[in-house]
Amino acid sequence: MGNAISRIEELIREYRDCPDELDPRKVAVEVYAIAHEGVTPRWCPFIEEAKLCLERDCRGCQIYLDALSSVGSTTAPLPEYISTPAPTETALLRIAPSSDVEIMAFYSQALKLREYAERRVISTAEDLKPATNDLSIIARTKKAMEEKRKDYLKPFQDHIKETNDAFKTLMEPIEVADQVTRNKILAFQAEQERKRREQEEINRLRMEAAQKEAALNGGVIAEPVQLVEVAPEAPRKTTTEMGSASAFKVRKWEIIDFRLVPDDLKVIDAGKVTKLVKAGISSIAGIRIWEEDSLRISTR
Repeated sequence: MGNAISRIEELIREYRDCPDELDPRKVAVEVYAIAHEGVTPRWCPFIEEAKLCLERDCRGCQIYLDALSSVGSTTAPLPEYISTPAPTETALLRIAPSSDVEIMAFYSQALKLREYAERRVISTAEDLKPATNDLSIIARTKKAMEEKRKDYLKPFQDHIKETNDAFKTLMEPIEVADQVTRNKILAFQAEQERKRREQEEINRLRMEAAQKEAALNGGVIAEPVQLVEVAPEAPRKTTTEMGSASAFKVRKWEIIDFRLVPDDLKVIDAGKVTKLVKAGISSIAGIRIWEEDSLRISTR
């Protein structure tokens, strides 16, 4: 500790003696490095390229403050580069529904309703009334439990959405950099391949013309065939000290005539069919439509 204080004292004196000759940013970096040698602060905000920690229990900061005190100062020599820690946001998340008294009350009621339902016998019209009452209670209980479930999940879902939205923004530059660089490499390779094919085609046509001339002149060609130089194939793999980039073929597809697509690859849009059936359509080719009895429960 003593060695660190001495080194910081020297830096502080140098800064105060020659403030116009020293870059305060570099001084801040060095002070931080010395004060936090062997220490991992719990929180250090970014200040330019330096990090300064202001946690009271941080040993590195204590060394730093001791150094200031030893030279007769109670304030940092570089206040414009020191930030106050941002307030910590605390969120209380409920993660154990089984410990929620209200939910467990609903569960206890559900167990009883299940027992009543399993033991119930409906043999007369009068038996429908208590069954209907129970269905009303069941509907209210289901609604209440569903609302509780959503309450438990909402903070997590909100956090997931916020995190995804934040990373979508934060990742956008690196994703663009990745795609732009890939596209430029592939464009270069495609252009090289195009030029090479054109050069080969030029040479093919010239050789073909020479062969025809030789056939007309008894095998004599008036002038030597001037062939263009064919560029080598663009490298399919580039290797550097940091990594490699390899080009490869990717098989893709698109529909050009849906009528010709095999039936086992055609997928029915169940949601669209259901909407049509509920809307009252009487028939759909290849689909059977029928009605089944169900119950609609309303609570009071």
